[in-house]
Amino acid sequence: MSLSRPLLGIQLYTVRDVLGTDFEGTLNALAEIGYEGIEGGVYSGDQLEVVKEYLARTGVKYAAGMTMMADFETRLDEILANTEALDCRTVICPWILAEDRADLAGWKQVAARKQKIGEECGKAGFRYLYHIHGYEFEDLGGGTTGFDILMDETDPASVGFELDIYWAFHAGVDPVGLYEKMQERTPYLHLKDMVKDPDPRDVEVGDGIVPVEEIVKMSVGFGCEWGIVEQEMFERPSLEAASISFHNVRRMLEA
Repeated sequence: MSLSRPLLGIQLYTVRDVLGTDFEGTLNALAEIGYEGIEGGVYSGDQLEVVKEYLARTGVKYAAGMTMMADFETRLDEILANTEALDCRTVICPWILAEDRADLAGWKQVAARKQKIGEECGKAGFRYLYHIHGYEFEDLGGGTTGFDILMDETDPASVGFELDIYWAFHAGVDPVGLYEKMQERTPYLHLKDMVKDPDPRDVEVGDGIVPVEEIVKMSVGFGCEWGIVEQEMFERPSLEAASISFHNVRRMLEA
Protein backbone atom coordinates (compact mmCIF):
# COMPACT_ATOMS: atom_id res chain seq x y z
CA MET A 1 0.00 0.00 0.00
CA SER A 2 1.36 3.39 -0.99
CA LEU A 3 1.05 6.30 1.41
CA SER A 4 2.03 8.94 -1.14
CA ARG A 5 -0.67 11.49 -1.85
CA PRO A 6 -2.42 11.52 -5.19
CA LEU A 7 -1.37 14.08 -7.74
CA LEU A 8 -3.89 16.89 -8.14
CA GLY A 9 -5.20 17.53 -11.62
CA ILE A 10 -8.13 19.20 -13.31
CA GLN A 11 -10.59 18.04 -15.94
CA LEU A 12 -10.37 20.62 -18.72
CA TYR A 13 -14.16 20.61 -19.12
CA THR A 14 -14.10 22.76 -15.98
CA VAL A 15 -12.59 25.66 -17.92
CA ARG A 16 -14.24 25.00 -21.26
CA ASP A 17 -15.53 28.58 -21.56
CA VAL A 18 -12.03 30.12 -21.62
CA LEU A 19 -10.31 27.10 -23.13
CA GLY A 20 -12.31 27.59 -26.30
CA THR A 21 -11.11 31.17 -26.77
CA ASP A 22 -7.57 30.92 -25.37
CA PHE A 23 -6.41 27.31 -25.27
CA GLU A 24 -2.74 27.92 -24.50
CA GLY A 25 -3.35 30.82 -22.11
CA THR A 26 -5.84 28.76 -20.11
CA LEU A 27 -3.37 25.88 -19.78
CA ASN A 28 -0.75 28.34 -18.53
CA ALA A 29 -3.19 29.73 -15.96
CA LEU A 30 -3.87 26.24 -14.60
CA ALA A 31 -0.14 25.63 -14.18
CA GLU A 32 0.18 28.95 -12.35
CA ILE A 33 -2.59 27.91 -9.95
CA GLY A 34 -0.54 24.84 -9.13
CA TYR A 35 -2.32 21.97 -10.85
CA GLU A 36 0.04 19.06 -11.39
CA GLY A 37 -1.89 17.53 -14.24
CA ILE A 38 -4.67 17.96 -16.76
CA GLU A 39 -7.27 15.50 -17.98
CA GLY A 40 -8.80 16.17 -21.35
CA GLY A 41 -9.59 14.59 -24.65
CA VAL A 42 -7.57 12.73 -27.25
CA TYR A 43 -5.77 15.45 -29.18
CA SER A 44 -4.37 15.49 -32.68
CA GLY A 45 -2.76 17.91 -35.11
CA ASP A 46 -1.83 21.41 -33.95
CA GLN A 47 -3.66 21.02 -30.63
CA LEU A 48 -1.63 17.94 -29.79
CA GLU A 49 1.57 19.87 -30.44
CA VAL A 50 0.42 22.75 -28.21
CA VAL A 51 -0.33 20.37 -25.34
CA LYS A 52 2.96 18.50 -25.83
CA GLU A 53 4.97 21.74 -25.71
CA TYR A 54 3.01 22.93 -22.66
CA LEU A 55 3.71 19.74 -20.72
CA ALA A 56 7.41 19.88 -21.55
CA ARG A 57 7.69 23.56 -20.59
CA THR A 58 5.73 23.49 -17.33
CA GLY A 59 6.31 19.99 -15.99
CA VAL A 60 2.54 19.49 -15.78
CA LYS A 61 1.54 15.89 -16.55
CA TYR A 62 -1.16 14.55 -18.81
CA ALA A 63 -3.30 12.42 -16.49
CA ALA A 64 -5.47 10.79 -19.15
CA GLY A 65 -7.36 11.32 -22.37
CA MET A 66 -11.10 10.67 -22.60
CA THR A 67 -13.16 9.50 -25.54
CA MET A 68 -16.24 7.42 -26.20
CA MET A 69 -16.41 3.63 -26.26
CA ALA A 70 -17.12 3.47 -29.99
CA ASP A 71 -13.95 5.48 -30.64
CA PHE A 72 -11.89 2.86 -28.83
CA GLU A 73 -13.50 0.20 -30.98
CA THR A 74 -12.87 1.95 -34.30
CA ARG A 75 -9.59 3.88 -33.95
CA LEU A 76 -7.74 2.43 -31.00
CA ASP A 77 -4.27 2.67 -32.56
CA GLU A 78 -4.66 6.40 -33.21
CA ILE A 79 -5.99 7.06 -29.69
CA LEU A 80 -3.14 5.20 -28.03
CA ALA A 81 -0.47 6.79 -30.25
CA ASN A 82 -1.72 10.31 -29.57
CA THR A 83 -1.97 9.59 -25.85
CA GLU A 84 1.54 8.15 -25.75
CA ALA A 85 2.76 11.32 -27.47
CA LEU A 86 1.82 13.12 -24.24
CA ASP A 87 3.82 10.66 -22.15
CA CYS A 88 0.61 9.08 -20.84
CA ARG A 89 -0.58 5.49 -20.85
CA THR A 90 -4.04 5.83 -19.30
CA VAL A 91 -7.21 6.28 -21.36
CA ILE A 92 -10.74 6.74 -20.08
CA CYS A 93 -14.23 6.16 -21.42
CA PRO A 94 -16.45 8.89 -19.90
CA TRP A 95 -19.95 7.75 -20.87
CA ILE A 96 -22.18 4.88 -22.00
CA LEU A 97 -24.88 5.82 -24.47
CA ALA A 98 -28.43 5.44 -23.13
CA GLU A 99 -29.42 3.05 -25.90
CA ASP A 100 -26.54 0.75 -24.98
CA ARG A 101 -27.58 0.47 -21.32
CA ALA A 102 -31.36 0.23 -21.55
CA ASP A 103 -31.61 -3.14 -19.82
CA LEU A 104 -29.70 -6.02 -18.25
CA ALA A 105 -28.78 -7.52 -21.62
CA GLY A 106 -27.44 -4.19 -22.80
CA TRP A 107 -25.26 -3.81 -19.72
CA LYS A 108 -23.87 -7.29 -20.22
CA GLN A 109 -22.92 -6.38 -23.78
CA VAL A 110 -21.32 -3.17 -22.51
CA ALA A 111 -19.26 -5.16 -20.03
CA ALA A 112 -18.11 -7.53 -22.77
CA ARG A 113 -17.16 -4.61 -25.02
CA LYS A 114 -15.24 -2.92 -22.23
CA GLN A 115 -13.43 -6.12 -21.40
CA LYS A 116 -12.30 -6.46 -25.02
CA ILE A 117 -11.15 -2.82 -25.18
CA GLY A 118 -9.32 -3.20 -21.88
CA GLU A 119 -7.54 -6.31 -23.09
CA GLU A 120 -6.42 -4.58 -26.28
CA CYS A 121 -5.21 -1.57 -24.32
CA GLY A 122 -3.34 -3.86 -21.95
CA LYS A 123 -1.59 -5.63 -24.80
CA ALA A 124 -0.32 -2.24 -25.97
CA GLY A 125 0.87 -1.30 -22.48
CA PHE A 126 -2.02 1.03 -21.65
CA ARG A 127 -4.59 1.14 -18.86
CA TYR A 128 -8.30 1.49 -19.64
CA LEU A 129 -10.64 3.12 -17.10
CA TYR A 130 -14.36 3.80 -17.10
CA HIS A 131 -15.70 6.99 -15.52
CA ILE A 132 -18.52 6.23 -13.07
CA HIS A 133 -21.40 8.72 -13.21
CA GLY A 134 -24.65 7.72 -11.50
CA TYR A 135 -26.87 5.85 -13.92
CA GLU A 136 -24.79 2.73 -13.19
CA PHE A 137 -26.67 2.36 -9.89
CA GLU A 138 -30.18 2.10 -11.32
CA ASP A 139 -31.93 -1.17 -10.47
CA LEU A 140 -32.23 -3.35 -13.56
CA GLY A 141 -34.44 -5.84 -11.76
CA GLY A 142 -33.89 -8.07 -8.77
CA GLY A 143 -31.52 -5.56 -7.21
CA THR A 144 -28.89 -5.93 -9.95
CA THR A 145 -27.33 -2.73 -11.28
CA GLY A 146 -25.11 -1.83 -14.18
CA PHE A 147 -22.34 -1.20 -11.66
CA ASP A 148 -22.69 -4.79 -10.42
CA ILE A 149 -22.34 -6.09 -13.95
CA LEU A 150 -19.28 -3.97 -14.68
CA MET A 151 -17.60 -5.08 -11.47
CA ASP A 152 -18.49 -8.75 -11.86
CA GLU A 153 -18.11 -9.25 -15.61
CA THR A 154 -14.90 -7.38 -16.31
CA ASP A 155 -11.41 -8.38 -15.22
CA PRO A 156 -9.69 -5.97 -12.80
CA ALA A 157 -6.52 -6.44 -14.82
CA SER A 158 -8.25 -5.07 -17.92
CA VAL A 159 -10.87 -2.57 -16.75
CA GLY A 160 -10.42 -0.03 -13.96
CA PHE A 161 -12.52 2.91 -12.84
CA GLU A 162 -12.49 6.63 -12.28
CA LEU A 163 -15.08 7.34 -9.58
CA ASP A 164 -16.92 10.65 -9.78
CA ILE A 165 -17.89 11.24 -6.15
CA TYR A 166 -20.43 13.95 -7.05
CA TRP A 167 -22.45 11.71 -9.33
CA ALA A 168 -22.38 8.80 -6.90
CA PHE A 169 -23.66 11.13 -4.17
CA HIS A 170 -26.25 12.56 -6.58
CA ALA A 171 -27.49 9.02 -7.26
CA GLY A 172 -28.04 8.42 -3.54
CA VAL A 173 -24.98 6.20 -3.12
CA ASP A 174 -22.56 6.77 -0.24
CA PRO A 175 -19.32 7.69 -2.05
CA VAL A 176 -17.22 6.77 0.99
CA GLY A 177 -18.56 3.22 1.15
CA LEU A 178 -18.43 2.93 -2.63
CA TYR A 179 -14.79 3.98 -2.74
CA GLU A 180 -13.95 1.48 -0.02
CA LYS A 181 -15.59 -1.23 -2.12
CA MET A 182 -13.84 -0.39 -5.38
CA GLN A 183 -10.56 1.10 -4.15
CA GLU A 184 -8.26 -1.46 -5.75
CA ARG A 185 -9.83 -0.81 -9.15
CA THR A 186 -9.98 2.97 -8.79
CA PRO A 187 -6.65 4.71 -9.38
CA TYR A 188 -8.39 7.98 -10.34
CA LEU A 189 -11.03 10.04 -8.53
CA HIS A 190 -13.12 12.90 -9.85
CA LEU A 191 -13.40 15.41 -7.01
CA LYS A 192 -16.63 17.40 -7.31
CA ASP A 193 -18.98 18.99 -4.81
CA MET A 194 -22.57 20.19 -4.56
CA VAL A 195 -25.13 22.09 -2.56
CA LYS A 196 -28.91 21.71 -2.66
CA ASP A 197 -30.87 24.96 -2.85
CA PRO A 198 -33.26 23.14 -3.29
CA ASP A 199 -32.00 21.36 -6.41
CA PRO A 200 -28.43 20.03 -6.62
CA ARG A 201 -25.86 22.29 -8.23
CA ASP A 202 -22.09 22.30 -8.47
CA VAL A 203 -19.94 24.34 -6.14
CA GLU A 204 -16.20 24.62 -5.66
CA VAL A 205 -14.70 21.42 -4.27
CA GLY A 206 -14.74 21.53 -0.47
CA ASP A 207 -17.53 24.13 -0.23
CA GLY A 208 -20.48 21.75 -0.42
CA ILE A 209 -22.08 18.70 1.18
CA VAL A 210 -20.27 15.83 -0.56
CA PRO A 211 -17.83 14.15 1.91
CA VAL A 212 -14.85 15.26 -0.16
CA GLU A 213 -12.36 15.61 2.67
CA GLU A 214 -13.00 12.11 4.00
CA ILE A 215 -12.52 10.65 0.54
CA VAL A 216 -9.41 12.74 -0.14
CA LYS A 217 -7.83 11.48 3.07
CA MET A 218 -8.83 7.89 2.20
CA SER A 219 -7.24 8.30 -1.22
CA VAL A 220 -3.81 8.62 0.34
CA GLY A 221 -4.09 5.35 2.21
CA PHE A 222 -5.65 3.64 -0.79
CA GLY A 223 -2.78 4.58 -3.09
CA CYS A 224 -4.87 6.73 -5.43
CA GLU A 225 -2.76 8.18 -8.25
CA TRP A 226 -4.85 11.19 -9.33
CA GLY A 227 -7.49 13.39 -7.76
CA ILE A 228 -9.09 15.28 -10.64
CA VAL A 229 -11.05 18.45 -9.87
CA GLU A 230 -14.11 19.06 -12.00
CA GLN A 231 -16.91 21.63 -11.90
CA GLU A 232 -19.69 22.07 -14.44
CA MET A 233 -21.73 25.06 -13.17
CA PHE A 234 -20.38 28.35 -11.85
CA GLU A 235 -21.31 31.54 -10.05
CA ARG A 236 -17.83 33.05 -10.63
CA PRO A 237 -15.22 32.88 -13.42
CA SER A 238 -14.20 29.28 -14.06
CA LEU A 239 -10.48 29.88 -13.46
CA GLU A 240 -11.25 31.56 -10.14
CA ALA A 241 -13.40 28.56 -9.19
CA ALA A 242 -10.60 26.22 -10.26
CA SER A 243 -8.18 28.06 -7.99
CA ILE A 244 -10.53 27.83 -5.00
CA SER A 245 -11.01 24.09 -5.54
CA PHE A 246 -7.27 23.52 -5.89
CA HIS A 247 -6.42 25.26 -2.64
CA ASN A 248 -9.28 23.59 -0.76
CA VAL A 249 -8.13 20.13 -1.81
CA ARG A 250 -4.48 20.89 -1.11
CA ARG A 251 -5.44 21.87 2.44
CA MET A 252 -7.27 18.55 2.82
CA LEU A 253 -4.22 16.64 1.63
CA GLU A 254 -1.88 18.52 3.92
CA ALA A 255 -4.05 18.51 7.05
